[in-house]
Amino acid sequence: MALYSSRKEQTNPESNSVADGSGLSGSNGSDLFLAARRIVGWAVLAGAIFWAVGQARGLFPSQTVRLLGRETVLTGWTKAAWAAEVSSSGPANPMRAENTKQADGTEQVVCQAGHTDQAGQKDQAAQREETGHTKQAGQKDQAGPREEVGQQQAGQKGPGTQTLPAEAGRWLVRLMVERAAQTRQSLFRLVSAPSDYYRTDYGQVICQTDQAVIWWCEAGWKVPRQRPAPEPAQPSEPKSPAHSSPPKPQPDAAPPEAKAGPQPDAAAQLAACRNDREAVQVVIRPVQALRKLSAHISDWVGPEGARIPAGQTKILYAYYHFVHTPTDRTGVRDWWPDALPPLRQDQPLDVPAGQNQPLWILVHVPKDARPGLYQAQLTVQAEGFQAAVPLRLQVWDFCLPDRNRVETALGLSPHLIFQYHNLKTEDEKRKVLDMYFQSFGEHRISPYDPAPLDPIRVRWLPEADPPRAEVDFSAFDRAVQQALEKYHFNTIMLHVQGMGGGTFHERYEPAIGQYTEKTPQYQAMFSSYVRQLEEHLRAKGWLPMAYVYWFDEPDPKDYDFVTAGMERLRRYAPGLRRMLTEEPNPKLKAPVDIWCPVSPNYNPQQAEKERTKGAIFWWYVCCGPKAPYCTLFIDHPATELRVWLWQTWQRRIQGILIWSTNYWTSDAAYPDKPQNPYEDPMSYVSGYSTPKGAKLPWGNGDGRFVYPPLAAAVPGKTAGPVLEPPVSSIRWEMLREGVEDYEYLVLLREMLDRHRNRLSPEQVRQYEALLEVPPEITQDMTHFTTDPRPIYHRRAQIAQAIETLSKM
Repeated sequence: MALYSSRKEQTNPESNSVADGSGLSGSNGSDLFLAARRIVGWAVLAGAIFWAVGQARGLFPSQTVRLLGRETVLTGWTKAAWAAEVSSSGPANPMRAENTKQADGTEQVVCQAGHTDQAGQKDQAAQREETGHTKQAGQKDQAGPREEVGQQQAGQKGPGTQTLPAEAGRWLVRLMVERAAQTRQSLFRLVSAPSDYYRTDYGQVICQTDQAVIWWCEAGWKVPRQRPAPEPAQPSEPKSPAHSSPPKPQPDAAPPEAKAGPQPDAAAQLAACRNDREAVQVVIRPVQALRKLSAHISDWVGPEGARIPAGQTKILYAYYHFVHTPTDRTGVRDWWPDALPPLRQDQPLDVPAGQNQPLWILVHVPKDARPGLYQAQLTVQAEGFQAAVPLRLQVWDFCLPDRNRVETALGLSPHLIFQYHNLKTEDEKRKVLDMYFQSFGEHRISPYDPAPLDPIRVRWLPEADPPRAEVDFSAFDRAVQQALEKYHFNTIMLHVQGMGGGTFHERYEPAIGQYTEKTPQYQAMFSSYVRQLEEHLRAKGWLPMAYVYWFDEPDPKDYDFVTAGMERLRRYAPGLRRMLTEEPNPKLKAPVDIWCPVSPNYNPQQAEKERTKGAIFWWYVCCGPKAPYCTLFIDHPATELRVWLWQTWQRRIQGILIWSTNYWTSDAAYPDKPQNPYEDPMSYVSGYSTPKGAKLPWGNGDGRFVYPPLAAAVPGKTAGPVLEPPVSSIRWEMLREGVEDYEYLVLLREMLDRHRNRLSPEQVRQYEALLEVPPEITQDMTHFTTDPRPIYHRRAQIAQAIETLSKM
C-alpha cells in the first residue's frame, strides 16, 4: 500500500504564489499570516491543556450552554470570554448553518441547535440533524447517526439558550469554546474560513411546483442537503454547453420565491465526445415530502433523428453520509454526499421536505454517435407528483481511445469483496469480481492485479542441474487477455515470488523456501524465474505495461535493502519496470524506472534529473496529503481529484497510483464485526501494530472509491450471496473525469504534432496555449479551483480545437 506517514516531509517545492481568483483553494494570505495562524493554533492547544488540568482539579466554576448543537462547559477564562463576546460588537467571520435570518433582515446566531427567536421556524442545523438518511419508500430510516438536539417547539428557548448578534466576534467564541478539549488539528480548523461546501452561487432552477423545486448543476459539485434552491433563471437565448462560458460567482443570498412551472430555457446540459462518459446532477428539493420517488429517461434524439439509446444512461442518486470527524480543516461535521447507488424502479426513494436529493444522470456516448446536439427527457415521479426534466447533450466530433495514455494503478481487495458480498463458490467470486472490473474499465482505471484468481504458477526445482523454475502462465494469460481486451486496463502489477519486500514499518528478506538470497540455489532459481517473466511478457506484448511494486515507502534505514533488491531485478530481468513509492534521494542509489512520490513530495528539479536517466514519474495520494493539497477525501470539494489529473499533466507525470479502492473496514477499529462504510465514512488505520479497538483516523473515504451494494453493506446480513455490481461514488466519477480530461489534452497534442507544418506560427501558438493548464484551474499544488466551471470551460475549448484540427 502506498500509505502516507507523518515522517514524510510535506514541503511544496513549487511556487507558493497567492491565489487572486475566487473559488481557488489554498492559503490566501502572506507567510506572516500563516505563521500567526500556527501560533494561534499552538496557543489554543496550550489553553486546552490548561483548561483540562484545571477542570480535572475542580479549579474553575462551570456553566453549561448549548453551542453549535452541542453541550459545552464554560469554565474560568472561557466563561469570561463568552460574557465578553456577548457584549462584543466587533467584525467577525460568518458561521455556517447556525445563522438565522430575522424578519427585519438582520442576522442572529442561535447558540442552541433547533431554536430561533422566530416562532414557527427551525434553523438549518437542527433540520439537518433531525432528518437522517434518505429512506427507501415504505421502510424505516436507514441506520445512521442522530445528533442530540433540542426538541422544544419553535419560539421556546431551552435552558441556557443565549442569542448573539451576528456582528459579535463569533470566531473567537468558537475558537475558545467549541472544541476546547479536541486535538490541535481540530482547534486549528476553527480559525479557518467557512467551508466551500456551503456556497450557493451555482445551479439553475428547471421547474417549481407547490410540491417540489427541481434544479440542476454540474457533476463537479457536492450539494449539501440543506442548500437552498438557486435563484430562478431569467429568459435568455439557450447556449450549447460546448460554447458556454463559466458564469461569474455571485454573492451568497437568500433566493427569492420562484414562480411555479418550468423556467425559461432551462435544461440540464452536458457535453462529451464519442466514447466518453459525462454526468450532470438533477436535484429534487421537495416543498412537501415525496414518497416513492423514481425516474426514467427517454432516448437521446439528435441531428436528423440520430439516437443514443436510453440504455446508455444510468440514473444514480446521491447517498448522504454523516461525517462525525472532519478529515482536516477543509471538512465540516455534516451530511456529505458520496456513494451513488442506482435508482431502481423496484426501490424508489422517500425524500423529506426541505432536503435536496441529487440524481446523477450518467451517459455513455457510443463510438458511432453522430456529432451534434441531442435532447432527452427525464421523467421524475412520486406519489401524486410528476415532472419532466429536459436534458441537452452536445456530442463533439472526435472519439476517445479505449485505452487511455495516463497510466493508472489502484488497489482492489478481492478478499473484502468476497466477505461483504458473502461469496462462497468460485463461480460467485468470478462473477462479482468481473462486475468490479467492469466498473474499473468504465472509469478508465486499472487495478493493481488484473488476474487475482489466476496467478502465475511457479514450481521450484532446487535439485535440478542447474536449479531452475518452471513457470505456468496459462491461467494468467487467459485472465490478462480478457482484462486488456474487455476492460482496456493499461498496467499490470507483477507479484515476484522470492523477492522479499516490506514497508517503512517492517520488511521480509528474499527467500525461496529454505533457500536465502546468498545461496546458489536461490540465485539460480530466482534468475531463471524472472528471466522467464520478462521473456513471456515481451512475447505477449505486455512488457511495457508491466511493473514490479515490491517495497512501499522506504525509510533511509531501508535504502540499502531496496537498492540491493532493485539491482537484483535489473541484473536478471532488466526489461521489467521497477517502481518505487518514493521520491528521488541522493542517498538512495537504487535503479528505479518509475518513481512514485506522494504528491507534495514531487520535486520538478529532481524529476528532470531522473528523466535524463530514462526514468518516468507517477505519483500518489492516500491518507495524505491533506489540505491545502488536492486530496481523495469525502469531506473535500469534488473538484480536487479532477484537478489532480490537470496537475499530473502540468508536471509531465505519466501515471497515478492509489493504494485501495474498497477499503471498507479496519480490523483494528472494528475487531468484532466489519464496518458499515455507508454509516461510518471514516477510514481507520489497520496493521502497523495498531492495537485492536483503536480508532485512529486516516481520513473520510481514504482508500474507498467504490462501495458494496446496499444489500451487502453489512457482511453476513443476507443468507445468500449478493450478486450485484459495486456502487460508484462522486469521487470515483471525478477521478474518471480527470483521466478523460488528460486524454483530451493528449489528443490535442497529437493533433497539433500531426498538423503543425500546415499551421501558421500564430495558429501553433494558439493551440500550444491550450495545452497549458490555466491558473483558473490550478496555479500551483495548493491553489486550485473548487468551482468546476473553469474546468468545463477549458475542456470545451480543447474539444473545439480537436474538432478543428481533425477536419484539416
